[in-house]
Amino acid sequence: MIEKFRRKLNLKLGEHVYLSALRDVALGVPATTKPDVRLFVLSLLVLSTPFVCLGVGLALIAFDFPNVITGVLGGTFCAMAWVLRPREAQLPTKCLDRSDLPILVELLDQISDHMGAPKVDKISLTAEFNAFAGIAQGQHILGLGSFLWLASNDTQKIALLAHEVAHLANKDVQKNQSGYKALAVLEGLLDLAEPPVVYYVDLGVSARESQGVIADGINATFRLVIEVMMLALLKLMYVNSQKAEYRADANSAAVAGREAVLQLLDLTVFVEPTERRRVALWPHKDEAGLALSQRFADTVFELSADERRKVLSNHEEEVLSVDATHPPTRYRKAFVMGLPDSLAGTGLSFGKWAALEAELAPHFERLGDDMREYIRER
Repeated sequence: MIEKFRRKLNLKLGEHVYLSALRDVALGVPATTKPDVRLFVLSLLVLSTPFVCLGVGLALIAFDFPNVITGVLGGTFCAMAWVLRPREAQLPTKCLDRSDLPILVELLDQISDHMGAPKVDKISLTAEFNAFAGIAQGQHILGLGSFLWLASNDTQKIALLAHEVAHLANKDVQKNQSGYKALAVLEGLLDLAEPPVVYYVDLGVSARESQGVIADGINATFRLVIEVMMLALLKLMYVNSQKAEYRADANSAAVAGREAVLQLLDLTVFVEPTERRRVALWPHKDEAGLALSQRFADTVFELSADERRKVLSNHEEEVLSVDATHPPTRYRKAFVMGLPDSLAGTGLSFGKWAALEAELAPHFERLGDDMREYIRER
């Protein structure tokens, strides 16, 4: 019964997100830069926890100073406030500056100018089938996975970059920023409420130690409340994220063209079903890092015709659900295909592909070398 209700709720929310995004894009409604009111209020409530702990701690210390007992209790609450304090997002390790990749930056700037987006300040290259956009320490960051880049053709690469720049243009990161900070506070509370673990020598196992029926009941209730709040935050953030994905696809189609976006989405469908092939890959003797990276990227094209038909069949059975940051790919494709022709571009022109690939090659080589060493050591 609960599962049936959850599916209906997810379907209803998913339909609302899809239709509202399509309506807003078709009518030219600008992307809102403010978070959902419910998300903001719930996040604010959670983010007040460290300040409440600090206030209680200082009050206890001052209540009967220099009483040792109230001083220790107050110090404990102050320590909790410090542990639970909201943190700012940190830059990814080994971020590259604009001067490190001038040709890629030239292409990114063209896309940013087309969308009226802020310029990318930092670029993070990773050995993944992924790409992302974010903000940390006041810097606009674009993350680019070498596998996804190497598996894409030129028009798909423009669609990929345009999609991520669109997230910066639409200020999507800011909309969920308070939610991410609130989730970190709730996770900290769960850690503090974690029952102690003891090791039983006779059984050779570790297990949580009971603190008594009443204490265990209070602890379980507290953890349940925290977990429900986390689920509520995640659901509200997923609504924001999924609508942002639809709009970013539309922005990408306006730059790269409808067909390029659809081709890129088709490519991503085969990433997860080919994961086992990448896990089983082993570096050849003296294989260069770039060549290894290309082999990893090419796994998405190695499925047989029957395997591809099965993957696409499963893909077509996906239903709308607000249980993840991205909507089902089939609905993203339907969204792009449903865009008015006036909103779909003919493709951005860029004539420095050979130079761009040469610029990225040493960085992908390094990522491949690191991956080769990791594989051999595991």
